[in-house]
Amino acid sequence: FFRICAASPPVEIANPAANLKHICDRLDRADADIVLFPELSLTGYTCGDLFLTDSLIDAAQDALLQLAEYTAKVESVVVVGLPLLVNHSLMNVAAVVSGGTIHGCVPKSYLPTYHEFYEARHFRRASSSDPKSIQINKLEIPFGTDLIFETGSALIGVEICEDLWGPIPPSGHAALAGANVLLNLSASNETIGKADW
Repeated sequence: FFRICAASPPVEIANPAANLKHICDRLDRADADIVLFPELSLTGYTCGDLFLTDSLIDAAQDALLQLAEYTAKVESVVVVGLPLLVNHSLMNVAAVVSGGTIHGCVPKSYLPTYHEFYEARHFRRASSSDPKSIQINKLEIPFGTDLIFETGSALIGVEICEDLWGPIPPSGHAALAGANVLLNLSASNETIGKADW
């Protein structure tokens, strides 16, 4: 058995330090092999044009580094979402961390731009021109939609929200590459009545 916990902690918009605390509180209570947090969980999904500020992006990266350190004392693999600057472009990514290490970052492939969604205003989608690794605080981190993460007998593929409904979802490629666990981080912005729906 591979135990997966999908956690939805309180979110404080544009406050990565507070969101990190909420995430760590959930980790302290989780009893799972992997704990999956929502898309953009370190900042909140609904930051709007605050995503274009250096202070928020820097704070999200700092929170990721602190989360990686925190995972040195928990048993679970943790998957968390954040905005990340990659080659001068902002991307919506999922970071996989455990044992004090950031194992890789997976960018979102399909950015919704219909109805209440306008992600393309802030983010660049994954593409074949993306680097195979990125640097975070002088650490070389694997990067891409083709990453498979191994823990025990689990081979984990990761995608983000809208990717699942794309014509060729990244999870399909991950499954063909041998992934036997597929994870999808998801979040949504607010509209009147959405919570009831």
